[in-house]
Amino acid sequence: MTAPQSAPRAEMPPAPDALGQVRTLFISDVHLGTPDCQAALLAKLLRRVRPERLYLVGDIVDLLAMRKRAGDGGRDYSEREQERLNGLCDQANLPCDVTREDIGVSWTRLLLRIDTLPLDMVLVQAIEESGWGTSGHARDANNLFGMRCFSRGCGIGPPGREYRRFESLEAGIAAYFDNLNSQRSYAELRELRGRLRNAGQPVRAEDLIPTLSAYSTRGNAYFTTLYDLLRWNRGLMRTVRERLAANGALS
Repeated sequence: MTAPQSAPRAEMPPAPDALGQVRTLFISDVHLGTPDCQAALLAKLLRRVRPERLYLVGDIVDLLAMRKRAGDGGRDYSEREQERLNGLCDQANLPCDVTREDIGVSWTRLLLRIDTLPLDMVLVQAIEESGWGTSGHARDANNLFGMRCFSRGCGIGPPGREYRRFESLEAGIAAYFDNLNSQRSYAELRELRGRLRNAGQPVRAEDLIPTLSAYSTRGNAYFTTLYDLLRWNRGLMRTVRERLAANGALS
């Protein structure tokens, strides 16, 4: 979540006519609010390409730069920044009340909950929880991560232990991220991730997997399964990462 170093300006190539209407567009790590964000080129792209779904990946608004500019105590947030911060607080399930001088909660708490997860960990959990996408809750409820709900009729499966149903795979993935980024059960995950970020170290699946004890009743056996999936599928992880990077979803 660090601000990017200065980079030479690049001209955006003309968008081909075929890209006027696309199904999905990924926007990754543009760091709006920093000197090199190239906001004008981003606006030009969004005027010329009309996606059915737009995914904002990584650091779209550079929160660390905003925090540094305003100071830990907060001061002089613009109306647009106030609106953005209120939206992030809603996403993080934090009771913020953003004003021009204050965001209502500590920056540390907000930054702990507004962060990404290691791609490899997301993939191996999806593989394990959905049986490589073959389970009923994956196929019929867009639920790749085995997330349950406990009121009658809330999803699919036996009453009282139903699997949550989502309108799309994207909605199910978003709920998984929200679960790990906001629920008290995963506070240890967020704290470890924050310490690694602050130390300038990579956040790896191998580091975070032991913090997932609340995700499964299988305990260490669950961790072992995820580690095995990581080890056996390095080639697959590399291919997924390369394809996402080629499509702008990873930087």
